[in-house]
Amino acid sequence: MQITITARHFDLADAHKHHAEQEIKRLGRYFDHILSTDLTLIHEKYRYTVEMTMQVDGAVLTSKEEAADVYAAIDQAAVKMERQLKKYKDKLQNHRVKRNALAETIPTEPSPE
Repeated sequence: MQITITARHFDLADAHKHHAEQEIKRLGRYFDHILSTDLTLIHEKYRYTVEMTMQVDGAVLTSKEEAADVYAAIDQAAVKMERQLKKYKDKLQNHRVKRNALAETIPTEPSPE
């Protein structure tokens, strides 16, 4: 998984970068096919905005959160992305189940009548 972290309007400390990487890597246990992640940290006056874009097989998932603390903003964006990954994985699994169930109900050979 490729991780890109960008900071706008402030200098990114190593502690912030390490925390963000840990949160992104933690998301890997919910979905195995994450191709890349782009994380943008923006500082405006008194708040931090975190924009997370994750490219997975067949989709692009995004989350955006604001908070007064950079750690809180990263954590909130990760929680939102976690929900999206779980929902996307569940959608893929349910689609496969429906397709297999449909294939079992459709007769493969026409009945002789």
